[in-house]
Amino acid sequence: MKGKILSMFAFAVLLTSNAYSQDRKAYRTITDEQKGVTIEVGVKPERTTKSASATADGGEILWNQNEEYAIGKNVKIIESLNAFDVNWQLNDSRIAQYSVSGQLEHEVETAYDFTEMYSNGEGTTYAICDGSVVYIVDAASGEIILEKSMDGGEASYAVPTADGTGYYLAVNNRNGGNYYEYYLLNDDTPVWSKQCETTIVIMKTSDDNSKLVVFTSSALSQGIVVDPTNGETIQTLYYYNNSPTQEPGMSADGEYLAYADFSGLATLYKWNGSQYDMVWQSSIMGPGESSTWGQGSYVSPDGSTIVIGTLGFVSNGYSGSVFVFNNYSPEPIWSRHDLGDAVSNVCTNDDGSLIFAGTWGVVGNPVAPDLMVFRKQSSEPISTLATPGAAEHVDCNSDGSLCVLAGKAVHPREMGWGGQAYLVNPIPANMGNLAGVVDLEGTDLDYQALITIEGIDDYYEFSSENGEYLIKYIPEGTYNVTVSKAGYYPVTVEDVVISAQETTTLDVALEETGSPVQQLYATQGASNSVILSWKEYDGECIGFNIYRKMVEAEPYSTPLATIGNEQSVFEDVNVTPTMSYLYAVTAVISEGVESPFSEIVVGYPSTVEVTSAIDVYMATPATIDGIMDDAEWDDAFRFDASDILGSEGSAQPVGSVTIYVKTDGDYMYCAVVNHNDDTMTTGDRVAFYVDDNGNNSFEPSGDDTEGNYWMDFNADGTGMIRYRSIYDNGGVGETVTMENAMIACNDATGEVVMEFALPIGGADNWAIVPGDDNSSTMCLYVGNSTAPDRDGYWPITNKDYFNAINFGRMNFFVEDVAPGAPSNLALTDGFIEEYGFAAISWELPQVNDLDHCLVYLTSTQAGKEAEVFEVCGSQFVFDVDNYTDYSIYVTAVDRTGHESEASNTITFATEGVENVDGDVLIYPNPANGFVNVQFNASAKTQMTIVDVNGRVVEKATFNGSVNERINVTNWKPGLYIVMLTSENGNVSVNKFIVK
Repeated sequence: MKGKILSMFAFAVLLTSNAYSQDRKAYRTITDEQKGVTIEVGVKPERTTKSASATADGGEILWNQNEEYAIGKNVKIIESLNAFDVNWQLNDSRIAQYSVSGQLEHEVETAYDFTEMYSNGEGTTYAICDGSVVYIVDAASGEIILEKSMDGGEASYAVPTADGTGYYLAVNNRNGGNYYEYYLLNDDTPVWSKQCETTIVIMKTSDDNSKLVVFTSSALSQGIVVDPTNGETIQTLYYYNNSPTQEPGMSADGEYLAYADFSGLATLYKWNGSQYDMVWQSSIMGPGESSTWGQGSYVSPDGSTIVIGTLGFVSNGYSGSVFVFNNYSPEPIWSRHDLGDAVSNVCTNDDGSLIFAGTWGVVGNPVAPDLMVFRKQSSEPISTLATPGAAEHVDCNSDGSLCVLAGKAVHPREMGWGGQAYLVNPIPANMGNLAGVVDLEGTDLDYQALITIEGIDDYYEFSSENGEYLIKYIPEGTYNVTVSKAGYYPVTVEDVVISAQETTTLDVALEETGSPVQQLYATQGASNSVILSWKEYDGECIGFNIYRKMVEAEPYSTPLATIGNEQSVFEDVNVTPTMSYLYAVTAVISEGVESPFSEIVVGYPSTVEVTSAIDVYMATPATIDGIMDDAEWDDAFRFDASDILGSEGSAQPVGSVTIYVKTDGDYMYCAVVNHNDDTMTTGDRVAFYVDDNGNNSFEPSGDDTEGNYWMDFNADGTGMIRYRSIYDNGGVGETVTMENAMIACNDATGEVVMEFALPIGGADNWAIVPGDDNSSTMCLYVGNSTAPDRDGYWPITNKDYFNAINFGRMNFFVEDVAPGAPSNLALTDGFIEEYGFAAISWELPQVNDLDHCLVYLTSTQAGKEAEVFEVCGSQFVFDVDNYTDYSIYVTAVDRTGHESEASNTITFATEGVENVDGDVLIYPNPANGFVNVQFNASAKTQMTIVDVNGRVVEKATFNGSVNERINVTNWKPGLYIVMLTSENGNVSVNKFIVK
């Protein structure tokens, strides 16, 4: 009977009586990149399960069960009961519990085709969402302790509390509404109940019930962070069309929350005591994928490791991937691609050292792995399991020694019935561990020692703050083990024996090397790069290693660059606006031996090129001919639309895509220059998505006045403009080709140019009709048909073309005026005394078309005239002379050439400053054409000039003083270092820039 525990005999009778029924339901999963996932249910007269047997490579199959009709879904290992649960659904549906030896303990019959089972953290109690009924079940006995009707609604999610006294419930379409609620177990009235505007997809709680998040479907597409005690909303988290996917990942205490949505992005949040703060976002697109859906998301119980499984859309079908991250870094530790179809479910053991990925496998290839088990450090699995069907759902115990999986007996995309479940020991029997303590003589332990097992790939670990380390799952054998750390001489221990299922102990002491690099400095917003400088090293070295990371918790690993020992300056050009970086430098004492790390300094590039608002200037009409005439667009608003964050594939550098916009009141004239693309090809595209009235939402279904424009290049050499309405529910209207469209395309200059005009006002749906404040919101992309990634994307923080909440503002009919003046100009205290140079900074004006700032500098130094420096940022760093008075102010210049009023003026005077080039004169600086180097010396002097990569570009020797004029016409723009060394031991290091 429904709702009762079935005895073994009763279940056997039921199975026998139904085994030959001809109305058994079969299904297959249909996935459409635009429409999502649907299940096609049908009836097939013959069984379609495959006959191939499962094979384990490296692990051991402990138990398996093949069902003729039921499909395996949710699974849960219950360590306290030494048992595991399997949700058998669709036909002969029930929740079955088995001992780890494979004995059936008890079952609960269910009726709904696609029943869901959700357990509390320990697995002691679970809830069954059986269509319009919810059951709460005691896992130890299988007793149904609560049966609750949804009053005609559908139970979408239910989670018992950790102590078993209550449960959280999500129900859709109950009396026309969607609700999430909290009940005590023996009370039919909720403690609290909240209504939700759209369908509830998932409800996730932490194991201790301290955190609760409710995820909804489009058009809201949000995660509602809920106070579990009263149901009040703490915050909402945006995501892109997360319906349907697996549930998000959450650490046991709820401190970390991770999900991957349909935008090809994974997002990690951390609880700050009152709400979740974003830690990072990372692209999870695999190679060759047109788009990517997040499928499985998991945070290890201790919060250290994040695992994401994906479904990627490729030209020949589907491709699954696994991405593994540390909680502190958006850069994956590794990723594994081409895993067949969707990686729908992932999990880890408690400390994240073992990772389990369940895949749908490959259609028509039953020997392709469905379960892959990885160490955290490597994308090469230590064991796999290939089954006739799919591993759609996986779970493991706390140490990873047991894994249970379940799925369909054939590929989920094949019409068929039958299911499977397996219990496996995933750890190969021939593996052992290495453990010990690294003695660092009690010195600074901010950067821990690296222990590496030589001869096998990716077997390494960092020691903890007290020096302890543990490397697991090492194949038995004899190895050399190297222990290293910056600031210490590395030690290699030979012939370390690893025995199967044993732990070998190896303690190592490291001896300190030389002194650290001193006075490291990094620019902050001075230009599109970050320039590092440091004091001349006072010991012997053969070069310097430059290290960079994004977050404090991340250890420095591979150097960003290694430069020669004659340098004390480095320019990092591979930086992204809006990002901050943590730098450190070591001196390379000999091969494989480094000094301790310098102090960590923060550096970041300018954000001048980043804007979230566009001013469409009132200006003269443009001639739409695809040719960028010299003066034609000088009166337009110009902005950089490069995809600098990699929102649509790989990140593109600043300056990849430039866009010009203006209006004469009747049309918005646009010119888009894709500097990455040198040839017009069919499919080159510019796409605008416009919320006309600027209310951050598209209009309801049936209102066709807001939508998107596609500006495309055609094979016949012409361009066309198409318009498609978009609705607030994510639906779209008919695509219309605009007649007599104003568009022209050209690549004669070696870069693709698209010029076009869109109508403003009027009755046509495709006309842009700004809101009452003369503004609209918009997002856009610029596509290159010969490259999989988008070159342009704006605004860079937008995540969804169909949800205008994160669109950028577009202001129409704006008068082009001069920007406001920079403010709060100030000299950074202590820099001259400590570093031997000056750093000034200022606040940029509130303007969205800033091009650069001009620094006006005058000094009392003999022979120096007033100088003007162009700075693409908000900081200026320069060398100072001894006993000199300085006066400085700054102006701002916009992209049409208007210069602001002057900022406040600062003045200061230097005294005798050590380590500065007081006797050296280099001018003009920046140089363009020629640079003059003057230096007074009483002894023979050698001059060496190197670029930032350490290459010598000029070298000469002089008898005494230097007065040299150097032709730099053909030198690459950038920073150069002048080193002057006299035979009496005096050394001077100086810098200049070539424009």
